[in-house]
Amino acid sequence: MARPLGRASGAEVGTASLIPLPCYCLHIPTHRLSILINDDLPARLRRESDRTGAPVGELVRRAIGQALPVEDGERATAGRFLLELSTPAVAEPDWEQQKDELLDDLGRAPSQST
Repeated sequence: MARPLGRASGAEVGTASLIPLPCYCLHIPTHRLSILINDDLPARLRRESDRTGAPVGELVRRAIGQALPVEDGERATAGRFLLELSTPAVAEPDWEQQKDELLDDLGRAPSQST
């Protein structure tokens, strides 16, 4: 009998209730690609795999990703725009000064804070 993903039946855990289990969502490659490569490339990939600990397939996926980057969407363009904005001309107030003002507004003396 099928049950919701991420849950165990009572029989499996020794209780009559269902308990939540963590569900980790990973992107798992689903398409296989067969290619012919030059004679020196397998050795270079194995050396890089040994050096970094990344599997050869992951190294190939990274190389393809760098050669063919995903086209930017609206969110990426907006994010870049925000990151490129200059900092405001007015400096932020000192935290100690802000804290004292907040405590003063609450009717507590700054010396009472810890």
